[in-house]
Amino acid sequence: MLFMFVAILFVIVGFITLFANAAAGFSLIILGLVVGGINRFVFQMRTKQLEIDAHEAIVNQTVNFCPRCGAQIPRNARFCANCGSPIN
Repeated sequence: MLFMFVAILFVIVGFITLFANAAAGFSLIILGLVVGGINRFVFQMRTKQLEIDAHEAIVNQTVNFCPRCGAQIPRNARFCANCGSPIN
């Protein structure tokens, strides 16, 4: 979020500076666009990694839940440690 704010700030200051000094203004605009692009790329990579982690957690689930009381139990448990009901 901070990087996007900085990117927008660079672009705005670039447009303002553009009237006084064209080279500096264009440089700030380009810098803002680059920072914004990097921010978007990093955000997409983080989102993708979170999706992968969530999928792996579901696939490799090592914890089950008791059908009677809902307590977390190990995958290979035969009885619930909370209520004592048998696990099928």
